[in-house]
Amino acid sequence: MALFGDTPAHAVDRYVAGVIRRNAFPGHEAELRAWGKHLGSQPARSLDAVAHGRPLSGIQLNHLLDLTGDAHHLGVRKAYADGLERAGVATVFFPPADSRALIDARLASVQHLMLTGGDDLHPKLYGAPVTHANADELNLVRDRFELQLVRKALSSTLPIDATCRGYQMLDVAAGGTLVQDIHQDHLTTRAHAGPGFSPTHHAVNVEPGSALAATVGTHLRAVPSMHHEAVGKVGTGFSIVGRSPDGVPEAIEADGGRVRGYQFHAEKTLRSGFSKAIYANMYQRASTYRRALR
Repeated sequence: MALFGDTPAHAVDRYVAGVIRRNAFPGHEAELRAWGKHLGSQPARSLDAVAHGRPLSGIQLNHLLDLTGDAHHLGVRKAYADGLERAGVATVFFPPADSRALIDARLASVQHLMLTGGDDLHPKLYGAPVTHANADELNLVRDRFELQLVRKALSSTLPIDATCRGYQMLDVAAGGTLVQDIHQDHLTTRAHAGPGFSPTHHAVNVEPGSALAATVGTHLRAVPSMHHEAVGKVGTGFSIVGRSPDGVPEAIEADGGRVRGYQFHAEKTLRSGFSKAIYANMYQRASTYRRALR
């Protein structure tokens, strides 16, 4: 996890104060303060030391419970880091609900940005009422911060990859909209998630000539899928470059493939050929960006 400040204690204090001010921590305030006191007493490590000469990716964390070690949430997030680390990319976690003033510092510290999956985006972000989004999981604290983060990243030349919710945030940040439920909104009758929102698998047809096709080919036989929302109107600058056989958008890209979004979960099948290819491509783009900064 990366926090920014003049000293470790100052960085953690600022973060903890922001979370408490927004009433964004789901546990007890004393637990968060104790965690912050412990972390703030630790010596700081430079990001160059973390990277050891490798390109560095910032991974946007999902739930605030991650920060105090909830094993379930950290396990989900760890899969994204595992894919990047195996491909040769060092990783650092960016917590949610932090100061928007630190966005520039975050983006300047890395050579790649990874947006992860998670809860539904609040429809307010794309000017719609809540109809079929999961109202119990909506989190405007995370949404508003990530929206600013992603818009800033899109205006730069930083390589970006995004999965599921992150893919949807890319579209919304660029002015797109979402279908809040692919079944209730009559986009498809086929399942894109298993029982209890576990993964199911389906094919993806990739647009010939796209950057994604150059990475994985024009047909993916079976990708892990677990979603009920989908891209509706495509954001400015983006193109849909992958669809499931029933027509649901499954991948978007922009700026010649600098920015890529996947509705499916490549991090869940890290030994598969297509997942290895996707993460190897992240390494290539992050390395190219890192060399260009020198």
